[in-house]
Amino acid sequence: MSPINIDSIKDNYDEKNCGKGGWYYIHPQCHSFLDEYFYWWALILSSIAAWVTHVVHTLINGEWGFLIAGAILAPIGVIHGWLIWFGIA
Repeated sequence: MSPINIDSIKDNYDEKNCGKGGWYYIHPQCHSFLDEYFYWWALILSSIAAWVTHVVHTLINGEWGFLIAGAILAPIGVIHGWLIWFGIA
């Protein structure tokens, strides 16, 4: 198996072909900021929103021990928030 020739990829770059070839994912000119970071931002923002959901839910229902656990260990609160969204908790 021969190594990838990066120069030939750069020479053959055609903006119309972004996303159509197998080399799309290794070609930097085919990526946008949204492509690169959308899933990370979605995970971060949904985690923050889930944690806030956990805090509000436990305050309203008076679950003080669970509130403290989710405040100290954020993953507990985030998972609980996601479970609330899906109607499991």
